[in-house]
Amino acid sequence: MEAAGLIVGSVRSEDLVTLKEIAARTRRSYESVRPWFALHAPASPVDQDPLTLEHDRLIAAADHLVRARALMRGDHLADGLTALVSA
Repeated sequence: MEAAGLIVGSVRSEDLVTLKEIAARTRRSYESVRPWFALHAPASPVDQDPLTLEHDRLIAAADHLVRARALMRGDHLADGLTALVSA
């Protein structure tokens, strides 16, 4: 995308949403969504599908890196951030 002259600001997967977003989409309160997940969602990441966990982890890591780079764009410390990420 950057080769085409676009600035990348984040990486997202539509499969990743917050409890707040779920509450808004289902027109329920945040608290009602939270107890539902406490009862129905896996208790720990160990209970989840390993491929799903890996996908979610990679998307989240990529998003953090891209956002950090966007925040640092034009900053004299950006080279240090790039070196840190590349290490």
